[in-house]
Amino acid sequence: MGYSDVETANNGSVALGKLITAEVPFGLLITDLNIPEMYGVQFSKQANNSGFKGGIILLSGENSQILAAAYGLEKAYPMNNVGALQNPLRPNKLEDILKKFDPTSKEIRHTVAQKTITRKELIEVMRGSANNQLHLVYQPKVSLITGEIAGIETLARWWNRERGVLGPGTFIPLAQAMGEIDNLSNQIYTDVLS
Repeated sequence: MGYSDVETANNGSVALGKLITAEVPFGLLITDLNIPEMYGVQFSKQANNSGFKGGIILLSGENSQILAAAYGLEKAYPMNNVGALQNPLRPNKLEDILKKFDPTSKEIRHTVAQKTITRKELIEVMRGSANNQLHLVYQPKVSLITGEIAGIETLARWWNRERGVLGPGTFIPLAQAMGEIDNLSNQIYTDVLS
């Protein structure tokens, strides 16, 4: 169909990790209703909460009534729902939806300013709150010469029950200002090693 920059993920956590660490924002997500680690609607909501404002297409092998119900549920959230497709995916059906999708629309914003966390929330995460938690994303480092994985980079993100996954700009400056950056770093190291 002429799209050359396509990424895939085998579960919701990997997909969210790619979404929030992408240097160039994604313009369109296609998510199945049944993906490992979270349902498609939950993934779409988390993507939206992380600041993604591109288009979302829901895909499912479930019957059309379940797909319609899930699509209706997604439309209740402030997301750019482009459409819903039945699996197995038929290229002509996808092409019909993509023709209606305008990635340059003024209503689509690929990034939004995320509200920073509060001092109280930073203290909560240091104490192990259920509402605010560190979320670690692991990104492989691949050798360009051999194609083999040469290491792994750990990227810290913030998970908030209401806002989803937040980028480092929402919490690193506050941790530095409060003199808690070393404690936060130690907590990340502990999480990586456990």
